[in-house]
Amino acid sequence: MAITSLILGLGLASQLSVSPSPRMLFIPFENQLKDQSQSISLAPLDPIQSHLLQTPAPLQLIDHRQIQPVLEQLKLEPDALKDPQVAQRIGKVLNARYVLTGTVRSGKIHTSATTTRQRTAYSWATTEVSARLIDSQTGELHFASTVTGQSERYPNWQGSTYTSLIVEAVHQASEQLAQKLAAQAIHTGGTP
Repeated sequence: MAITSLILGLGLASQLSVSPSPRMLFIPFENQLKDQSQSISLAPLDPIQSHLLQTPAPLQLIDHRQIQPVLEQLKLEPDALKDPQVAQRIGKVLNARYVLTGTVRSGKIHTSATTTRQRTAYSWATTEVSARLIDSQTGELHFASTVTGQSERYPNWQGSTYTSLIVEAVHQASEQLAQKLAAQAIHTGGTP
């Protein structure tokens, strides 16, 4: 089975023939919220991948969809990915040097009160997102960070759902994590 990956960095294709770039596997983040929508687990991946694509760090990204066949081969359930040792094992099977995992927790919906000055109630969400980058060969932790994200404020009459507000807050937090991870990759010469 061919593993598709996105190549990072400008002019990287010519470098690949000389020395292969380290591969990074993205695992959907563990969702510890009441709302178990899969969109919440996947929301952090897009901004992090996008930011890494803009860095000159020579990495190959392995999409999270490559995990399911490996889980089936190893006879593991998706919940097993919560265990860092299982994530490390999957990274080894997929020949990924680095494995990015994380957690979404502490999601909260806020609603403002109406007053004579503010006649419209607004809702917004805050959530906490943590990311960890593990070396699949050594188990060493290369990066760990936790940030809080917040969605925009929407008038209640617009009908924003709990899930959409949480996903927006997760996305905003993930942008912060992506900047930190990309800065570390640039600072260390391409190795996260």
